[in-house]
Formats: sequence, structure tokens, C-alpha cells
Amino acid sequence: MEASWLRTLMTKSRLLPQALCLVSLFLIPGVQGYAQVTATPVISPASGTYASPLTITITDSTSGSTIYFTTNGTTPTTASAVYSVPFTTSQDKPTGLVVNAIALGPNPDTLSADATATYGAVFIFTLSPTTLNIGSTSNAGDISVTATSENDYAGTVALSCSGLPPGDVCFFNPASLTVATNNPGQTTLTISAGQNARNKSFPLLPGGATLAVALCFFGLRKRRGLQMLVLLGASVIGLSLFTGCSTPGSVATTVAVTVTGTDSNAALTYNQNLSLTQMQSQ
Repeated sequence: MEASWLRTLMTKSRLLPQALCLVSLFLIPGVQGYAQVTATPVISPASGTYASPLTITITDSTSGSTIYFTTNGTTPTTASAVYSVPFTTSQDKPTGLVVNAIALGPNPDTLSADATATYGAVFIFTLSPTTLNIGSTSNAGDISVTATSENDYAGTVALSCSGLPPGDVCFFNPASLTVATNNPGQTTLTISAGQNARNKSFPLLPGGATLAVALCFFGLRKRRGLQMLVLLGASVIGLSLFTGCSTPGSVATTVAVTVTGTDSNAALTYNQNLSLTQMQSQ
């Protein structure tokens, strides 16, 4: 009797592992489904300092998830704003800009981790006018440069320019700007044309030649030797002048000049283009 009971128990025990295995096939997928964690949202662009208004996009790789976000540095909840379309930094101007985002998956209570992106304060500047013509009636021209604060930027901006025609120079008065919220900085940019600008043509009878002719016909009639010497000297001077402008006339040349502002406290720069038209000797 004891042997029969023992054999029955051993037979049933051998079936126990197979039964547990069959049960696990049904339970494990369900456990995995409830243990699924919603992916952390991705905020684009990444944290950094950008010298222009930004378009911010938030995405999440978990299908069917809902994204909640804030722009004041606090951790969002399901009561926060729901993200639906990209937004720009010009809509929000705190001290810098901190964007936080979470995602809620299709299964209840599957909140993602918090994603954060921090954007620094920036400055921008405008040129007035954005085009400048020099070298036709004047060898220099001025434009106004105004720097304004974005996202509560406050600092000193040094200015420079590049892309000028050979021989041209630029300078700012003042050379740097102090910018703060509601306190834009303004300076005057002057571009001075080099020696290649304008038409280097000369009158038919330059002053020296006119003087030589007058002497020849009025003051040196009785001194033919001196008269010939003066004419020879005038001829040499006149020839050199005409040689200096071997191809008479000028042509208008347009180049793009880049005006750059650099923050003194960080590696933050902002570029603006100026169209410069200048009369150049051919």
C-alpha cells in the first residue's frame, strides 16, 4: 500500500514542472505587457545657446503615447499642457528657457522619465539700412546697428565685419554694445572705401599741364629753351597720370559684408548680412 502511494506521488510530481511551464506561457506575455515602460521623450534641438528664435519639437517612440510639457523648469504632470505641434521660443521668454517633457503610454500608469532641454538667453541685431552704396559720390557710408535682448539676455556685444572689398575698412562707434532686457544697444557702422573705389579719371588738362600751357604762351615767349623744358616736364607728368588709369571708367560691384556680434562672456555670436555696392575702377 505504501509503495503504491509513493509511486502515485512520484508520477504526479513529474507532471508538475510541465504544468508550471504551460501556465508560464500564458502569464509571461501578460506580465511583460503590464511591465512595459513608456519611452522618454526627445526634445529637439538639444540644450544649448542659439542666436535666433528656435522651433522646438518633442517626439516619443512609444506608439499611442501622449506628451505633456512645461517651459518653466518644473517637472510636467498629466495636468500640464499637452504637446501637439512645434512651438517657438518667442512665445516664451523666461530667464533662459527650460523645456521639460514626459509621455504617458496607452496602458494606465506607464509614465516615462522626464526629459529636459535648456536654452540660453540670446541677442539679435538689425541693420538699417540693409544696403549701402559708396564710391559714386562719397568714399564712405554709414548704417545703424541695433542689438536687442532675447530671453532676458544681458551682456556686452563686440562688433566686427568681414567680406569687405580690398582696401576697404570698417569701424563702429561705439565699438561694443551693452544690451539688457528692454535696453537695446545702438552703434553706427562706417565703411570707408579703399583706393580701388571710384573712377580715377583725370581732366583733360590737369592743373600742372594748364600752368605749363599758360607759361608757354604768355610768360616764356622769349625763352624757348625754358619753354621746351616746361612742356617736357608737363608731358611726363601727364603721361604718368594717364598711365595710372590705363582703363578709364568705373563699374558697380556688389558684395555681401557680414557684420558679427560676439558676446564677451560666452561663445555666442550672431551674424547679419549687409549688401554693399561700390564703384570700382576697371
